[in-house]
Amino acid sequence: MARYDKSTKDFMTALEAKDGETEGDRKGELFARKAMSIARSMSTAKNPTAAALTMAARGLTGKGVDQLLTLDSPFQKTGSMKPKQVFTYLNKKYKDTWFDWEPETIWRTLKEDENIEATDEVKNLIQAFQVLTNTNFAHESWQVFENVANAINQNIVNFAEVQPLEVNEISLALKVINMIRPKKQQEDDIWRKIPDHARPQQGFDDEVWGYIAAAAKNAGLVLLPPELFGGSGSPQNILDNTLGNNIDLKNKVSAKWYAGVKAASPIEVDIQLARLTEIKDYVEEHYG
Repeated sequence: MARYDKSTKDFMTALEAKDGETEGDRKGELFARKAMSIARSMSTAKNPTAAALTMAARGLTGKGVDQLLTLDSPFQKTGSMKPKQVFTYLNKKYKDTWFDWEPETIWRTLKEDENIEATDEVKNLIQAFQVLTNTNFAHESWQVFENVANAINQNIVNFAEVQPLEVNEISLALKVINMIRPKKQQEDDIWRKIPDHARPQQGFDDEVWGYIAAAAKNAGLVLLPPELFGGSGSPQNILDNTLGNNIDLKNKVSAKWYAGVKAASPIEVDIQLARLTEIKDYVEEHYG
């Protein structure tokens, strides 16, 4: 996870104010109170969307990545979990029924079927999947996007605190989210069962793209290739036009990244290209 510098915090504060949120830096206590208020108001509802939101509020918490899942199943035998493998496994094993299961039902079922004692990382990841299959919240709110993305990357997840993502973690999360929630409906019974209201028609809202652009600015990244950061180009536009990107450097990096320009490049260009390659490699290694 990353840390925000002052200019990035100022931008995120303005983004929140524009969306009707707090005008000052978000405090953990305020965020926790808001989350628990949502959970209480939805806890008695009897539909999948409400159930997923309740689980998001009460379940996206963790202890860390030191407890890596090791089990004899398609989840993963050694090392960290691969999100695509886990999602595919659950679909094959339980069809769409697990989309709105209560957390206790999932952990009990995994224990009975696979002899798995679900770690915090497993719980966070599966509940993040449920938020994605039942709601639009990760597409509409940068706070929910951040929590879901941290769960996908198996970071410590604390729903009461802002936990900035690294740019490579954002790229992996976008790939996983787009796998679960493709704009074009996939020809598969599992994806047909995802409610129409939980299918993004316009992709992510501007505040999520703004969050991604702010993370890139904070990391010193000048180019956000669509294949790594979403095909709409929105985060690049925000980075260029709102956050004061280095356009000259971006153009030089773009020429090398997309067209394979052979001419020698300054060290700052090579550094940017190396970072993009690291992001690409991270996604390929962890996606599944």
